Amino acid sequence: LLIGYESGSIVLWDLRNKSADFRHSYPEGILSISWHSEGRQFICSHADGSLSTWNLKTGSRPQSSIYPHAKSGDPKTELCSKIPKVEWRTSRNGDAYIMFSGGLIIGGGNGGGDNSKQVLTVIHGKSTTVLEMEHDIIDFITLCESPYEADYNDPYAIVVLLSNDLVVVNLQQPGYPCFTNPYPMDLHESPVTYCYYLANCPPDLIHAFYTVGQKSNKRSGMLERDWPINGGEWGSSTLSYPEIIITGHADGSLKFWDASA
Repeated sequence: LLIGYESGSIVLWDLRNKSADFRHSYPEGILSISWHSEGRQFICSHADGSLSTWNLKTGSRPQSSIYPHAKSGDPKTELCSKIPKVEWRTSRNGDAYIMFSGGLIIGGGNGGGDNSKQVLTVIHGKSTTVLEMEHDIIDFITLCESPYEADYNDPYAIVVLLSNDLVVVNLQQPGYPCFTNPYPMDLHESPVTYCYYLANCPPDLIHAFYTVGQKSNKRSGMLERDWPINGGEWGSSTLSYPEIIITGHADGSLKFWDASA
């Protein structure tokens, strides 16, 4: 069990022997840790906007420590925002992926950044891609072909939970476009002020609503491919007649829900 503390301490705990195999103190607070699939290396994200890579054989100090968004690499001249989370994923057919949130240069000035931006950064080999999000990043998780941590991960997408949305980034296309959401993903709806129920609606009306919804939800740079998250089964009970629920909201919007689906 690998444990990282905000104080900067790192402990590798042997669950069987109930003892520490590895202890070390780092000067910067640790916010997240991710194993390499081989199990001999790991990467840490820090409160000062840096990433440190460690090897268990040479655990007295990190193998490398970088500030990925600092142009000079000097933390004294370029302050960076914290990196709340990092993930390290390997690929069978190429370089590994390092994904992390945050880490931008803080403040203005000469070459200064805008720390109000919410970005997800993908490092793949020698290329670095910065993906700007529309809302605050709460968390993210990588979708991999292999479910086993000790195997090549082969990541194909990143699910990003935002404060008001959920997006899925495709790692298999150049530029890492987002998948088109199958339906609106506004996680914090405006309060409902009106509700109306319609039963036995004309089937072509529901089809028309779906068509309009698909057109209105399209955004530039979105990828027209099948949604990569699937699961579950349709219920055994189905209605013989279509139903629609209409909700009115405090922000002036109307939403049409297919209650027969």
